[in-house]
Amino acid sequence: MNGRVCIVTGANAGIGFSTALQLAELGAHVIMACRSQSKAEQAATQIRAQITKKSPARKLEDIKLDVMVVDLLSFASVKRFAAEFRARKLPLHVLINNAGIMMGSADGWVTPDGNNSVLQVNTLSHFLLTLSLLDIMQATPGEARIINLASLAHRFGWIDFANINGKGCTGCLCYSQSKLANIMLTMELARRLEAQPENRVTVHAVDPDSIYSSFYDNLPTPMWACFRPFLWLMKPIEIGAQTSVFVASSVNVYGLTGVHWFRCAQTRASSACYDRQQCKDLWDLSLSLVHWNENRPAGVSLKLHL
Repeated sequence: MNGRVCIVTGANAGIGFSTALQLAELGAHVIMACRSQSKAEQAATQIRAQITKKSPARKLEDIKLDVMVVDLLSFASVKRFAAEFRARKLPLHVLINNAGIMMGSADGWVTPDGNNSVLQVNTLSHFLLTLSLLDIMQATPGEARIINLASLAHRFGWIDFANINGKGCTGCLCYSQSKLANIMLTMELARRLEAQPENRVTVHAVDPDSIYSSFYDNLPTPMWACFRPFLWLMKPIEIGAQTSVFVASSVNVYGLTGVHWFRCAQTRASSACYDRQQCKDLWDLSLSLVHWNENRPAGVSLKLHL
């Protein structure tokens, strides 16, 4: 991973923090894409300290960590982030769409863009980010990899095309729907890229396993009571990051695309993820919801027709 540029969203805490740490340990140039500049800077300092403590011969200047701000509750922020990254003239070898929430944001269930906040943070903003950076990944030498975070919860969700923004939807159902959508969009993007001549970008969905992290800190008391009896089954964040890091770095992944991963192995997702018509319909709907024509980078056109 030496010199390979990797973006990790939500890299200041939880699985994202451990993912950024493990990639930086491998020598990657990690872009920590986070909502809070100060929290991300603190996390970057912690990562540097942990790496140098573990490997005293490693120099601080050799640990490539950059912080960039993106608020996934706002398409305008995603658009700014993509423009700022583009201005750096860097390649992009790995994009890990890691950040996620289970409940509505502190500002409520609806984002300024008019979407359910769980759907926008977990799915739609990552979809917009991916498409906004795709041409850079396509121009990057070698194979570039997109990794979308999924969850076991996707098996309990379904896509309600008539009510995808979840009016009246509970936190768990909205979360399950968003994770199912992540896998379905993974499969659809993989198919569309495979149809392009000389494509070198692969797309993967990763289930990080049952992990205890700061992700659960803001759950309301009734939902926390539901999770509490199962805490003993949950694994540490280091385990949760392992599959993302494996897919990002392993030579054994080369050439594979449209794969659902669990515990560093290929596994089959729920049947809805392989329904081509539903995946296509979700793709078209997502393009509309992120207002692609208005939010796409200047001069970038999406040539991903099947």
